[in-house]
Formats: sequence, structure tokens, C-alpha cells
Amino acid sequence: MDNRYSKLGKNTLWMTIGSFSTKLLSFFLVPLYTNCLSTAEYGISDLLTTTVNLLIPFLTITASEGILRLTLEKNTDKKQIFSIAVNIFSGGFIVFLLISFPILEMLSLSEYILYFIFYYITAALSSIFQQFTKGLEHMRILVFSGMISSFVTVVLNIFFLLFLKAGIEGYLTAMIIGNGVQIVYLLLREKLWRYYLPPSHIDKQSFRVFLDYCIPLIPNSLSWWVSNSSDRYMIAYFDGAMLLGIYSVAYKIPSIVSVISNIFTGAWQISAVDNFGDKNSVSFFEDIYHKYSSLYVIGCSGIILFIKVLSKLLFAKEFYAAWSFAAVLTFAVLFQAMGGFLGIVYAAAMQTKQIFLTTVIGAVTNMILNVMLIPFYGAMGAALATLVSYFLVWMIRLIASHKILPMQIRWGRVTFSYVCILLQIWITISQKQWWLFGSCLLFGFVTLANKNILKDIFTLMKSGKKII
Repeated sequence: MDNRYSKLGKNTLWMTIGSFSTKLLSFFLVPLYTNCLSTAEYGISDLLTTTVNLLIPFLTITASEGILRLTLEKNTDKKQIFSIAVNIFSGGFIVFLLISFPILEMLSLSEYILYFIFYYITAALSSIFQQFTKGLEHMRILVFSGMISSFVTVVLNIFFLLFLKAGIEGYLTAMIIGNGVQIVYLLLREKLWRYYLPPSHIDKQSFRVFLDYCIPLIPNSLSWWVSNSSDRYMIAYFDGAMLLGIYSVAYKIPSIVSVISNIFTGAWQISAVDNFGDKNSVSFFEDIYHKYSSLYVIGCSGIILFIKVLSKLLFAKEFYAAWSFAAVLTFAVLFQAMGGFLGIVYAAAMQTKQIFLTTVIGAVTNMILNVMLIPFYGAMGAALATLVSYFLVWMIRLIASHKILPMQIRWGRVTFSYVCILLQIWITISQKQWWLFGSCLLFGFVTLANKNILKDIFTLMKSGKKII
């Protein structure tokens, strides 16, 4: 087995450990959230964090993306790259302070101004520190920082929500402190102050390269935000915070499938850069794409099969209606993940403008469909708009990426798997008497269609000594 698979295997192992401690532990807190927070409170907290996630790429010029990609370059000055990112964050924070109160006034959420500010600081800075650590390929340190942060967040959520009954304030405080703990740990463990240079010591050429890479990603981030989050504002406008809370919690079930994506793409970002452009890169990328796709469709189909059971276990009664939205969103995140895989290919090729163009198309589609569907179909209209926009981004990127990497896609297997999942969603939401039998049968079909890829994956896993 060649060294490319070995390195990808090692990094995937560490990302698996990290994702289990962060994503899955957070997922298991959903019953706590839905029992301790009202639908309106959950909707408000989601609106606050969504707004911060919109502002970060603009005010940091997507510094976390640039710091990862450029730190992975073997000949770059790590001090220059780290310092550029941190100095951009500092300048952007001043702008944030000027605009934060007017934004919250517009959203009628001005009483949460301090939570808004501290969440921005910790979310933006922890992202920069994490990506720099990943760029240094210090995966164990990165994973351990996530484990500590997750543990602190879990403990504080239990303390604030169950014992102090602190509601939305406790929920937001736990997230802020959890991010803060990760910042402090990475700062001390990596001794990040060693990498910092004041603005007067920044090399102009390094700064120009950083901006050339990052600036096209700003509209790309906006476009992803539109596809991911603009529906929340429209639901809040047309249907109020209660339905927004239900729709927001519906995303928690697709996050199970997203764990696969987060694990893999975290490791894949490194391998894609390392192997891009060598003589075997096309076959390597193609092989990984098919394995990734097969795991994802099986995971997606499995989640939809158990969607009602999971909803009963995770959601309090007033949130249970989220299951039908969750089924559609689970399929949507499949296309988001596959589009994200192809986006990493563009990033490895340093073609961030292409990432931007494809994402904008998806965002515009999402906005148009949201305006058309949400007034009539509410949250289900938002879920369908998200599904269509992610599908479109994936399809365009798949076709356009052939100019960079002419991968051969096994369209028969892919189409069959996606049709089976669509049918699963339809029979589940329609609640026909035979829905459970039909869903089980379709899950079996999806698994059989991808059995050869699964065999390859298991063969790879058996040679564990060579991988890890």
C-alpha cells in the first residue's frame, strides 16, 4: 500500500477521534437543549450564532482558510502566514465592534450584545489557531484541543441548563468558554506567540499572496452562508422564532452524517495538497472520491431509515415535528459534502475563483427558491431549497473539475443510490403503512450497489499496520 493512503489513514484516524469527542458529544446534548430551551430560545440562539458565522469570513478575509492552505506549502514562512492571519483578525475585530450593536438592533436582539461579541472573538480566533495547527500537521495536538474544548462545553451546558436553569444565556456562555479553552490550550501548547510578528514586520509579497488566495473565498463563504443559513432569517420573518427553533434543531440529525464529512475532509485537505499534480494524482483522487461517496450514501440512507426513532430519542415533544425536515436536510448534506470534496480539489490547485463561481450559483438558486417556497411550505420549503442548491453546486463542480482532474464517475451506481434515497424520503414523509419495510428495502439496495467499494474499504482497514 503506498504512502499516500498511509498518511491519509493516519490523519483520518486522528480526525475520527477528534470528531467523536466534539461532534458526537455535542450531538448527544440535543435532548438537553430541546428539554431546557423553548423553541423560541433555540431559534434566537441559532440566529445569533448564524449571524456571527456570516460576519467572520468578511471581517477576517477568510484568514482561517488561507492560513491552512499556505502553511501546508513547504517553502512558506510560517511566521509570516500566522502573523498575517492574526493581524487581519485584530483589524476586523475593530470593525465588528462598530457594527455589532446596529446589527442586533435590527434583529431585535440587542440584549445579547456581550454574548454576541465574545462568541465572535472565540469562534474566529479558535478557527485560526486550529487551522494553523492543522497546517503544521500537528494532528494529535489539534485533536486533544478539541476534546478538551468539547468536554468543557458539555460539562458547562449540563451545569448551566440543568442546575442553574440559565436558559439561552447559559447555552451561549458554555459555547464561548468552550472555544476560549481551546484557544488557550493551543496558544500554550504550540507556543504560538513564537510565530507572531507585528504589522511592521509583515512581508508585502507574503501579504499579497495571502490576499490573492483568500479574497475570492469571501464571496464564496457568503454564498455558502446563503445556502446554509439565509433560510433561517426567512423562516423567522414569515413564521416566527418558534418554527425557526424547530427547523434549526432539525439540522442536528444531518450532523450525524456530517461527522463523516468533517472527519474525512479534515484529513483530506492535507493529502490533497501533498499529492496534487503528481503523475498518479488523478487515479488517487478518483479512488478516494468513490470511497468517500459510497460511505456517505450508505450513512445517509441509514440515517433516513431511523429518522423517526432518532427524533423521538433526541427531541422533546414540541421539537418532534423537525423529523420530516431532517430527512430532506440529511440528503442535502450529502451533496454539500461531495461538493466540498471537489472544492478541496480547487483549493489544492489554488483556483479559489472557481470555488466562488460555483458557490454563487448555488446561493442564488437557494435564495430564489426560499422566496418562492417558504411563504407557502414553511420550513419544508426551506429544506427543499437547500437540497436543490447543494445538488446544483455538486453537479457544476463535478463537471467543471474535469479540467483540473479528469476523474471517471460511475454514474450508474451514483444515480441508482440517489434515486433510492429520494424514494426513502418520499415514503417516510408520506407515512404510508409500509414505509418502514420500503425504507429497509431501499437501504439494502443502496448497500448492495456500493458493496464493491465497501469491500475495498474493508481491505484497506485490514491492513491497519500499514495505515496507522
